[in-house]
Amino acid sequence: MRCRVLRQERVGDGIYALWIEAPTMTTAMAGQFVHVLCGDSYLRRPFSVFAIDGDAIGILYRVTGAGTRWLTSVSTGDSLDVLGPLGHGFTPPFAGERVVVVGGGVGVAPLALFASQHPEATAEAVLGFRNDAAVAGIEPFMRHAVPLTLLTEVGIAGLPGRVTDGLTERIATSRATRILTCGPDPMMRAVAHIAETLGLACQLSVERPMGCGVGLCLGCVLPILDAAGAFRYDRSCVEGPVFGAREVSWL
Repeated sequence: MRCRVLRQERVGDGIYALWIEAPTMTTAMAGQFVHVLCGDSYLRRPFSVFAIDGDAIGILYRVTGAGTRWLTSVSTGDSLDVLGPLGHGFTPPFAGERVVVVGGGVGVAPLALFASQHPEATAEAVLGFRNDAAVAGIEPFMRHAVPLTLLTEVGIAGLPGRVTDGLTERIATSRATRILTCGPDPMMRAVAHIAETLGLACQLSVERPMGCGVGLCLGCVLPILDAAGAFRYDRSCVEGPVFGAREVSWL
């Protein structure tokens, strides 16, 4: 689908927020993604939906290679080839559920949409960034008055440290019933272990290269263990990108 670029802004060191007019994609659930054709490449790039506003959706991305470098060059009025929304998102909260979201870097994007769609269920957001210049994507949490703990490994923004520092105590204080997380694999692994220790359900949104986005190329498969202990590969673009933490074998 051809989508018109509404605006793009640099929101951090190598981090951008891009808004496109995409009325058919505003049904996206938190955790779903869109697949964007970047320049002359025949392979698309996946981006979690970060925000929805009227007929527009926003994505938050960090420049990591040729595709995202090209994406920084688009401006208002340009047209992008976009597929979506794709994949399975986070399970919607039940009445009275208290969810703590834990994000790292641009992994905050799907968690920001969850907080926007379910502010009453978001008990707390714990967000970590490498340094002050990497802090981005926190506005939706503030706009919806979600209790926010911000940490930076190097810098003066928020508290010093990583998201896992003191996380057990924060989760206990929030009386959480479920944890959602997205960010670097080591961070999600640590968060999943904390959730397991506390006996809480945990869902994570994995970040994987996705060649086709519809389950055909098998380039984004993830090793999964089912309840019976049987091993299989699931496609992050179809069965995911959101998985139960206990399913993912590398945790």
